[in-house]
Amino acid sequence: VGVRAAGGDTTTAVTTGAGSDIAGLHGTLHINANGSYTYQSTANNITSATTDVFVYTIKDGDGDLSTTTLTINLADSGLVAPADSDVTVNEAALDTTTTGADLTHGTVTGSLPSSTTETDATNQLNASGGVGALTYTAQTIVGTYGTIHINADGSYVYTLTSNYLNAQANDGVQTISGLENFTYTVTDSVGNTTTGTITVNIIDDVPTAVANSNNVIEGALLTVTAAAGVLANDVAGADGFAIGGGVVGVRAAGGDTTTAVTTGAGTDIAGLHGTLHLNADGSYTYQSTAHDINANTTDVFVYTIKDGDGDLSTTTLTLNLTNVNDPPVVANTQNWMSSDPSQQTTGTPSYANGYPLLVSIPTDPEGDNLVVTATGTIPAGTFYFNGVSYVALTAGTVLYNPSSGINLLDDLVYRPTTTANDTVNANLSLDVYDGTTHVAQTVGIHEVPPTSLPSDTSQIGNGSSPLTSGNDQVATLSLSQATVNAILADPHSSTVVVYTDFQQTPFATPIPVSEQNPGVFGDSSAGSHREEEVQVEISIGTNHFVVVEADTTAAKFEQSWFFDSTTGLMKATVNYDHIFLLDAGGNATTTTLADYLTAHPPSAGDQWTLSYLDNNGGNYQARQVSFSFFSHDPGDPGITVNGDATQADQIYGTSGVDHLYGNGGNDVIVGRDGNDFLDGGTGNDILIGGTGINHMTGGAGNDTFVIDPSKLALHVADVIADYAPGQDVIDLSDLLQSLGGNAPTTDAQTGAAVNVTFSNGAAHVMVDDNGTAAGGNMVEVASLTGVGVNSAITILYDHTHTHTETVT
Repeated sequence: VGVRAAGGDTTTAVTTGAGSDIAGLHGTLHINANGSYTYQSTANNITSATTDVFVYTIKDGDGDLSTTTLTINLADSGLVAPADSDVTVNEAALDTTTTGADLTHGTVTGSLPSSTTETDATNQLNASGGVGALTYTAQTIVGTYGTIHINADGSYVYTLTSNYLNAQANDGVQTISGLENFTYTVTDSVGNTTTGTITVNIIDDVPTAVANSNNVIEGALLTVTAAAGVLANDVAGADGFAIGGGVVGVRAAGGDTTTAVTTGAGTDIAGLHGTLHLNADGSYTYQSTAHDINANTTDVFVYTIKDGDGDLSTTTLTLNLTNVNDPPVVANTQNWMSSDPSQQTTGTPSYANGYPLLVSIPTDPEGDNLVVTATGTIPAGTFYFNGVSYVALTAGTVLYNPSSGINLLDDLVYRPTTTANDTVNANLSLDVYDGTTHVAQTVGIHEVPPTSLPSDTSQIGNGSSPLTSGNDQVATLSLSQATVNAILADPHSSTVVVYTDFQQTPFATPIPVSEQNPGVFGDSSAGSHREEEVQVEISIGTNHFVVVEADTTAAKFEQSWFFDSTTGLMKATVNYDHIFLLDAGGNATTTTLADYLTAHPPSAGDQWTLSYLDNNGGNYQARQVSFSFFSHDPGDPGITVNGDATQADQIYGTSGVDHLYGNGGNDVIVGRDGNDFLDGGTGNDILIGGTGINHMTGGAGNDTFVIDPSKLALHVADVIADYAPGQDVIDLSDLLQSLGGNAPTTDAQTGAAVNVTFSNGAAHVMVDDNGTAAGGNMVEVASLTGVGVNSAITILYDHTHTHTETVT
């Protein structure tokens, strides 16, 4: 007559509920009056066996009741959805197309895009238990790294669409488990459901560096852009190249082509034959070293790339170098000597066979045998020693061929022409051949007449602006030591040469023929105007000397200016005996400049004022006036030489007073006799003073000062103006060896025989005139200006070994 859920009360009668649905703890009971019933267990309600208890009541015919329980024993369905981790996909197979079993495609490309392993379509879910047939919830889920589709029968497909950047590490190819999880649902026939997890495993992709090579010519610069650089054929893989660029290191191979390198990118890396600069983006430059190889070869470098999650790959970049024949290396030289042939044997040393020529021996960067041949017009007076005698050199003569044992370059001499005061400038042309390339080499030969160069020069005006008429135009000349020395020797042999472009405007150089020579006094010619208007003076203090006088009257009118074809200007040459002192009224006296200088000897640095005066305006004028002072002793055969500015010079002095200047290059200057002035200029020079009291200046560079043996016997000393301690060398080899058996042969003996003492502002090199024997006297052979106490003086004592002497 009634039924209810027990709810903890199993005795109290119930008289309602029969024939209706009664909800229990785990299901619904429907019990009828005749005792039949149904019980619908609730799906997914229990996880283990349990009971659902109901209370029902019966009634007899006269209304008596009785109450009891109906207990439903429930068992769990046993439905299990196990975790599934069978799916494994390969990051290397990522591509950008949907093919085969792919559910979709990605946006990056792995290292093996042709592979199908970015999709795993072979897996089956394996739920168990439950009641009857099991079904799975069909669905498509887009995950973080890929997409999964689960079918109702439990089969599923997973497609990887994105790369995974794991922790930055060079950990190679590895399977990374549990990167992505999906939940699936299974249902049995009575509606029991449960869920499980699908775990995705991803095989990490790695980069692959592929060996590169390129070609370059020896000495050339190879430039490669990023698009064609080392990364162009390298495989970055799905993770891409590292942020900032794929190349993370580079080094010279050095025999190891496999070990990774993580430094050097973006810097210069020195290889065997050049310098590589490899950038992170794969672009690079390679500067091949010129003159470095003698045959085709390679320069190998190792570089390492890195992908987005730190994996590395290492390979090589090989530069194939093509050898370029390096031509012979030659150095032109210049040789200077007196034009007077008698000086060949008059000076000391004597050069009876001719002046030896300075010829640089050519070299070849690749070690090729060089053949040197005399070519072209051979300067007359050039000879070589053939092993027996000196013979005139002719074109075609092979002077150097080491493979045949020939070296005549060291045996070339020159004999000046017979004219004593001519000027000769010639070149001996040599052909240097390495079997592939011909290179020209020049040996300059210069005959220098006495005082062939002015000792001082000066100029008024710049050649473009007119020199204003009516006012003196002046320049100041500071006398050089060379000019002073020559004046002191003989002022009567000194001359001044004045050049001017005075003419009628417009100006032209050379001065037109019609404007060169004067006509008659007062005519309208430019030549006459020049003679009448222009006066040139030299002022020494308050004393004015007229060099060229303006011919202001017909009585004084004469030609002083003559056309000079070399310069195209007008030239006046005036001897110091014809340069007269002016009185207060501007009139010439009988006192000459030579007379004045005899009475008032000049000193180096004295200031002379040079004046130009144009006494009339108009269209006749000058734009420049230049002065050249030629000063010498006519009885002195000395010469003045200014060597080449860059090339090596060999300069031979005379028996007279010479002024020899090497200028640039590594020069050899031989003073020979006389009180000479030697100046090496820049370069590493050798200055050989010779006999006499010589003034030597080494200039910049490491210079060697050779002291002549005559200094011991004559008790005279050379003056060295700029000895640089620790840099220059004083060569006493010949001087010491002139002592014969008493010459020092060791460092200690040299130290005992040579002293350097300081006094009167200079260091004095003193040599025992008896050498290692007792009883000698210390003789000064050289004075070092400006060298102080405790300076280190390097003495070459046997042409090979040096001794260091400290100034005391």
